[in-house]
Amino acid sequence: MGGHEGPTENLGPTKYLNLLMQRLTSYNLSDIFEKQNFPNKDLQGNNFTLFSCKEAITAFKGKLKLFWLNLGRREFAQFPSLAVISTELRDDDLAVYVDHLKQLNIDMETRFSDILQNTLPDWFVDPFIADVSEVDVTLQESLIELQNNTTAQARFKRGEHQKL
Repeated sequence: MGGHEGPTENLGPTKYLNLLMQRLTSYNLSDIFEKQNFPNKDLQGNNFTLFSCKEAITAFKGKLKLFWLNLGRREFAQFPSLAVISTELRDDDLAVYVDHLKQLNIDMETRFSDILQNTLPDWFVDPFIADVSEVDVTLQESLIELQNNTTAQARFKRGEHQKL
């Protein structure tokens, strides 16, 4: 290989493949754990709501699909550790990683099914533009009061939803 003898060139084929698989697994896992850290941060602390929780999970599931599609096309933008060794990756190695990402997506769907199945009404997303006549009768008066509360409107615009 261009007169350069690397540390793996003296290994037999079995040892080389084992070493390569260990490297591939560690590179892939480091990238995936870094990606998975984003929703973990979004789901921790006191400032998350059902709404923000569902957003974080749905966004991460969408990213997982993007990751497996790109990885399957040998596009490594989201996996910089794998990009470093992309020339050593075989298609069947990538298929294993794509399957892992797909399984993670299925696991998240199962684990968070209760949150993902909830439908948030429009008035919950933005109570200030909701049509009061379309809201449950027991909430209509409270919603009118909220919509006419200028302090609440200012807090909402500043992203202070939890203080409403």
